[in-house]
Amino acid sequence: MEACLMVGNNIMVVAVGNGRVSSLASSEKLIVYDMDTKKILAELPSPGINVDLLEDLLEEYDASILVSTSVPEEPALAIEEGGVKIHIVKPVKLEEFLENI
Repeated sequence: MEACLMVGNNIMVVAVGNGRVSSLASSEKLIVYDMDTKKILAELPSPGINVDLLEDLLEEYDASILVSTSVPEEPALAIEEGGVKIHIVKPVKLEEFLENI
């Protein structure tokens, strides 16, 4: 999994709900994570599938990866057009996911 995630500037945004990686639509917050330093940079309220707010957030943190259990097609296309790779994973505890990157 590590090789798959290590691209670009190594800033990853993870959709989180109930302490687990979740779908973008049902996420409560987004975790901004630096894969080089292995530190959480920010915890932000989730914009859900509001594409404009999500794109602004991804651009602000210069994220290269968005991790979620699912992303609807329209937001996914807009996110990928902005140069952010979407990585779909199974629901797993956030701590477990971060330990395995």
